[in-house]
Amino acid sequence: DLYDDTNTYVFEQNLLKVEDFNGLENQYLVFFNDKLITDTQITAGAVYSTIAMDFYNISGTLISKANVNLSLKFFSDKTNLTVSVQGQQNAKLFEQYAKANGFRLKVEKLEA
Repeated sequence: DLYDDTNTYVFEQNLLKVEDFNGLENQYLVFFNDKLITDTQITAGAVYSTIAMDFYNISGTLISKANVNLSLKFFSDKTNLTVSVQGQQNAKLFEQYAKANGFRLKVEKLEA
């Protein structure tokens, strides 16, 4: 969905609630498709991550670079996932990537 006049495409999905997330007292690692996301901010009840992605055509030529923004917000009755990307082309490329490679997001608590 195109959002406002910012050319930002947003996908939003409500998920099952998470019982024990606490970004103030615990440390977490965030993985997207089994790769650690290093650009991550953890707050009391949310995770915000940015994934820098390069998109190539079938010949191996770089056709676009994009930052894909992820947010997970942990509410008392649900978890809200939001994925956003700038530009229609990047949105289509990310959608193709997700269809081909899946979309696995994991927030892993570090044990003390």
